[in-house]
Amino acid sequence: MVALLWPVALLNYLDRQVLSALQPAIGADISAVLDSRNFGKLMGIFLWIYGAMSPLSGWVADRFSRKKLIVCSLAVWSAVTLLMGHAHDFSQLYWMRAMMGVSEALYGFMNPQSF
Repeated sequence: MVALLWPVALLNYLDRQVLSALQPAIGADISAVLDSRNFGKLMGIFLWIYGAMSPLSGWVADRFSRKKLIVCSLAVWSAVTLLMGHAHDFSQLYWMRAMMGVSEALYGFMNPQSF
């Protein structure tokens, strides 16, 4: 199980940092990303939502089927990743980044030893 979930966890961690590497490329299409305050908001919303969702995610993981939660969180994560690629302005990107925090918080509390 760990061998199957490890690549997903790796992608989650890479996803958290990819915006920093792609800021200039994203800024070519969404210029607001080049403003350091806006970029800080974009990076911060993920962390705030992830942190706020962590207690709830732990509670949910203890009470519901973890297999279903993994599938649901990966489906949401995939959909949000797709939608982020189609964002046309900063607010769309911002709210998709917030949703990314929700999906990653739900995935982050899955314990492979409990399957």
